[in-house]
Amino acid sequence: MEKIPLGKVSEIAAGRAKSYRAMGKDLIVVNTGDGLRGYVNFCTHMGGKLRCTGDVLECDWHGGQFDCKTGVAVPDAGGAPEGSELEKIEIAVEGDDLFWLYAPKKSPWALD
Repeated sequence: MEKIPLGKVSEIAAGRAKSYRAMGKDLIVVNTGDGLRGYVNFCTHMGGKLRCTGDVLECDWHGGQFDCKTGVAVPDAGGAPEGSELEKIEIAVEGDDLFWLYAPKKSPWALD
């Protein structure tokens, strides 16, 4: 597992999110007021980018919504397939520093 620096926790106010680009992926970290949650910034409908609108992350393309705390699609919000969820990322906080705990996915065909 590799610890990738993203930024400062203090840059993400409660009820807000911040986007990052690391290891070739677009990421979004949300401050839900009771902690930070991290996701791959990719809507499950057609891959649009997400933005924080209160308690949900909303896709800029078609309005699909996801619960900020769970990443699960909000039913009847349009866009995102019902029951789908955002890919979670593991994050770590050390003081004011925010890190992505990056673990590359292993190929099912790998020999080791």
